Amino acid sequence: MISEFSGHTAKGTWMWVPKRVSEEQRGKLKVGLTDGSAPFPIKQCTFQPVIFYADPPKTSPFYGNNYILWINTDNVRHYTDNAVMHEQFMAWYTRVFNVTGGDTPLQQQPTSTCLGAQFDYSVPHQVTISMDAYLRKYLAEHGMIDCNPATTPLPPGYVPSTAPLNADYSDIITAVNKLFHESFTSYKQVTTKYKSIVAGLGWWASMTGLIMKLPFSLLSRSQSLPDVAAFKVAKMAMRFAKWRL
Repeated sequence: MISEFSGHTAKGTWMWVPKRVSEEQRGKLKVGLTDGSAPFPIKQCTFQPVIFYADPPKTSPFYGNNYILWINTDNVRHYTDNAVMHEQFMAWYTRVFNVTGGDTPLQQQPTSTCLGAQFDYSVPHQVTISMDAYLRKYLAEHGMIDCNPATTPLPPGYVPSTAPLNADYSDIITAVNKLFHESFTSYKQVTTKYKSIVAGLGWWASMTGLIMKLPFSLLSRSQSLPDVAAFKVAKMAMRFAKWRL
């Protein structure tokens, strides 16, 4: 999959310019991709719902070819290694939907950024998707840009934990201030900090850092009442992000 992890690449000959469609048309497009009206069979990715891929039968002339379609709001990108697939899809796409956008192939365009992910087409027949710039900004916002990298996002046997309800959180506040060089005075500020850290990791996980799916899930379980242990593991996950840069 083209978004397996930051920097992963997928080969393709035809990389066409994004076409913008309305919210209503975007919904119709998703239906059209899966109801059999598209020029060749297309399936929706189970773990990345915004990604669709061609699944032609063995009897199809396109069997064995790659075709990937990515839909984001009103922006659509598609990648294929078969020029005929490109031509047939675009003929159907422009006939069924009112679209805007130019006809300059993506591989002729400069590096672009969408939702924190950089799309680079400088290498012939290849697209590279990276979130390095996003991760650097994310780490800098939390004072972790110069942290020591960690080669794993979680300690062995990690089990999520939370702080007691309606307790004295002064020890947690003091520990978090020390861990992240902050000057918080309330547990609410500490909780907001933790949620921000986890949300940033979650965005990376949803876009290109699939290896972070489990860490994000486990860390999310402590969001309501994060304790010192949760913060230490969150910091380790951020150090792992630094290692991936």
